[in-house]
Parts: sequence; C-alpha cells; structure tokens
Amino acid sequence: MYAAWLRLMYGNTVGNYVSANAVAPDEVGLTSKLFRVAAGWNN
Repeated sequence: MYAAWLRLMYGNTVGNYVSANAVAPDEVGLTSKLFRVAAGWNN
C-alpha cells in the first residue's frame, strides 16, 4: 500500500526506488514479526 502511494505521489521511477528502500511507520507498528529486546528511556 505504501509503495502504491509513493508511485501515485512521485511517479513510477522515484516511487519504485524509494519504496524498495523504505519502511512505512504503519508497517513497523502493525507487524507481528517484531519484538522488544530492551526498554529505553521512554518505555
């Protein structure tokens, strides 16, 4: 979904390049593949 939005906003060339090297914040927040290994200063 993020890659499609990037292509819509910036065109195919830029959108494809950026989406191949980027992670959307929602992807990090909604994935079940990540787990916390340490607590930081802002817990």
